[in-house]
Amino acid sequence: MERALEERHDDPLTLLQQVVIECLGIIANDPRRQRIYTILYRCDYRGEFLSVLERERETNLREYRQLVALFELAQEKALLSPRWTAQAAAKTLYWLLGGILSDWLKDRSTFDLVSNTQEVLENLFRSFRAAPPADMPRAP
Repeated sequence: MERALEERHDDPLTLLQQVVIECLGIIANDPRRQRIYTILYRCDYRGEFLSVLERERETNLREYRQLVALFELAQEKALLSPRWTAQAAAKTLYWLLGGILSDWLKDRSTFDLVSNTQEVLENLFRSFRAAPPADMPRAP
């Protein structure tokens, strides 16, 4: 995603949606990552674990800033709907993914992480997208 920002990707919204789905697929198919995320979500950050909390906060802030930058790029390219600010879109996506992942890790049998989330993400990203100009031909 850093490269997409550096190269000013043509469609950061589509790229971001694809990356999110890929990441969820990686988590869904990697028991080791699932254990790590389960520990992180359940950890009581006291004493010796305070440093872990600080690193997690730094990572979360870096990820959030990267999301904001991608949404700002989409805004600059007139791809982000005027109903959204880059910050609100980034927070919405970040919180949605955190909640979905937390729920799934509690009981993986309740829903398929990738297929169920994909539908939700498609709807969310549809709301992020600016309407195409009226003179733009529609896809067949």
